[in-house]
Amino acid sequence: MVSLDVKALFPSLPMVKALKILHNRLKNFKDLKYYTNLSVDEIIALVEVCVASPWFECERGIFLQQDGAPMGGPLSCLLADMFMEEYENSIDFKIESAQIDNDWLRFRDDTWFIWRYSLEALHSFIQYLNSIDPQIQWTYEVEKDNKINFPDVYVERKVDGTF
Repeated sequence: MVSLDVKALFPSLPMVKALKILHNRLKNFKDLKYYTNLSVDEIIALVEVCVASPWFECERGIFLQQDGAPMGGPLSCLLADMFMEEYENSIDFKIESAQIDNDWLRFRDDTWFIWRYSLEALHSFIQYLNSIDPQIQWTYEVEKDNKINFPDVYVERKVDGTF
């Protein structure tokens, strides 16, 4: 088992790409007219206003992010999820003629999967993932003694292969 994490997904989110993905999805959503009278361009303009000044507040004060999606912003999770779905669909990696793709469980920036290859192959896969987009960088943790946390859930692989 392997647990992956995108380093600082929200401040690292490539907003131009995320907004383009949103634009394309809205443009291809044939039932949009049943939900709003706004055009796709009008919706995108409103979203751009919402994400233009990524201010966020935490226990240390109020901060302005330099890039990415606003931490805690109402559209940040939506934009991050859509971006990550496109990112996952772009994965094209092979090990020993076997296609390795997004056969994993992901919640926002945390990903869990079963790795059936060597640690060296895992390192190559992580390097590949980190090469897809320079703003999206992954860290990882490999199970120890058939146990791993993902993200706040303790997962243990039993001898019979169940969890």
